[in-house]
Amino acid sequence: MGPESRMVLSMVMWTSVCLLFVDSLEVLFVLVLLGILVLRELTDAATSEPFKDRVNFFIYTFLFIFGIIVIKKVIDIL
Repeated sequence: MGPESRMVLSMVMWTSVCLLFVDSLEVLFVLVLLGILVLRELTDAATSEPFKDRVNFFIYTFLFIFGIIVIKKVIDIL
């Protein structure tokens, strides 16, 4: 099993655990983003460039969702 397979398996397990214990969709997105960021940094040296590019796509997508969540919370406060 290569590092890419281990990373995908770890991400699936992390997301499954988050789905079991989290009630809010907003918190789920933030936890998944944190998981992706941690795994990306831990496996940076062992993964190939095309795989890093695919992971970066997910990071940018979840960062966009995180930005929407933050904007929504700021608007609710104001």
